[in-house]
Amino acid sequence: MWTKNKVFNRRAFILGGIQLTISAIFSYRLYNLQIRNRQKYEALSNSNRIRVATVMPQRGKILDRNSTELAVNKISYVVLFDGQKTSGEEVDLQTLSEVESKIARSSETKVTALYKRYYPFGSICSHVIGYTKRQQGINEVGISGIEYTYDHILKGKSGKSEQEINSKKRVIKELSSIPQQDGQDVQLTIDINLQEKIAEVFKDHQGSAVVIDVNNGEILALYNSPSYDNNLFASRLSNETWENLNAPSLPLVNRALSYQIPPGSIFKVIVALAGLKDGIITPEEKFSCKGYMKIGERKFRCLKSKVHGYVSLNEAMALSCNTYFYNIGKKISADSLVEMARKFGIGGGSLIGTFKEEAPGLLPDRDWRTRKLYSEWYLGDTINLVIGQGYLLTTPLQLAVLAARIATGKEVISHIEMSNTVQNFPDIDVDHEHFSIIRKAMFDVVNSNYRKGLSGIQIAGKTGTPEINSKGESHKLFIAYGPYHNPRYAISVFMEHGKAPRQDVAIANEIFQYMLER
Repeated sequence: MWTKNKVFNRRAFILGGIQLTISAIFSYRLYNLQIRNRQKYEALSNSNRIRVATVMPQRGKILDRNSTELAVNKISYVVLFDGQKTSGEEVDLQTLSEVESKIARSSETKVTALYKRYYPFGSICSHVIGYTKRQQGINEVGISGIEYTYDHILKGKSGKSEQEINSKKRVIKELSSIPQQDGQDVQLTIDINLQEKIAEVFKDHQGSAVVIDVNNGEILALYNSPSYDNNLFASRLSNETWENLNAPSLPLVNRALSYQIPPGSIFKVIVALAGLKDGIITPEEKFSCKGYMKIGERKFRCLKSKVHGYVSLNEAMALSCNTYFYNIGKKISADSLVEMARKFGIGGGSLIGTFKEEAPGLLPDRDWRTRKLYSEWYLGDTINLVIGQGYLLTTPLQLAVLAARIATGKEVISHIEMSNTVQNFPDIDVDHEHFSIIRKAMFDVVNSNYRKGLSGIQIAGKTGTPEINSKGESHKLFIAYGPYHNPRYAISVFMEHGKAPRQDVAIANEIFQYMLER
């Protein structure tokens, strides 16, 4: 009996010890959960109960000068899911009913509304507007054009929403919020109706056209052909679409800003002003043109080797006589030409702001040749320079600014964002009489040689046919301003590999007609 009691007591003692140990462990765990690690587990609990959602702002609109919408936002619905908890099949949705049914069954999937960029005019203005791209599938970031340049203004600032959610991740209520700040609108100086007219006139020709208001520097049109539809970038691009966008015709390239081309005979306007300033020429003085000029052992030929006889400044400009300008080149210093060119924005870097697409051009001088070519400046370099060839490079935008500065005699600075600031451009340091001489010469260029291509509108201009390789291939260029007696607009037209005679002049004439008659 005693033995049985002893065994029983021992077992009770052991069981009691086990129970006590379990109670101690449980109490210790409870202490850790409720006291010692309370904040930690509260945070974990809240993370399951509370969700902080990012509230995306609306991107600002892009408007033309008349408040016509060029870039807007459209709502699109996106399915968001936890990729670690949801299989691909569960979100491969075919119809709206499938979307609704699957979302109702899944706590890991939800639909959210996002703003998708939309460009109402597509290819008409795509190089100016540019396009956006989503980062991490949500944020839209400007990639090119105005979308890139003014991204910091357009994108706005995201907000936050702290939400209480249930076990199925459904929102019960909003606990707190920081509202988003929508992006600001950007209004451009561009006239979309003018852009459409230029697109109509250009047809399928490759090139560009730039139109500037000479009185305030506003860029009214900046058209490129071929173009592309920037709405394509709102979705994933197919291989075929990407190949088309990267075709040899380079539809993505902003020719008006990024093409660097020799100005050809257009540069003779600068050379004539420099020659007048240095007293090398007078309006009446004539030089003999035999179709070429021999300098050393080399023959520098006139345009198409034509023999023009004795020609004055006006005749040389109208006939685009190279030999007349070779005579200036033999006497003038390269430094004088470079100094004059800089006054008119040639090779002067940015003329529009912070467009990453804009090329600076190149205005070669003695220092440049020494640094880049490790040689001195030769007379042959000056001879090439006076006819707008050699190493000299400009952009179509720079040529439009040149026309605006000739028209006004002021340092017109181009810009593409609307501003209420009154522009007071300083005078260019060039003799007023010399300006009058050049303007008359440019008037004669258009109204003596090309009268048949115009429709009674008095404009002044200068053509250029720069050679771009040793095969003699060339582009066609034309700058102009008008009306002649009261200038309002300046224009540059660039026809890539243009072959039809007076094609560039005819296009400019149609653009002037549209602007002055509407």
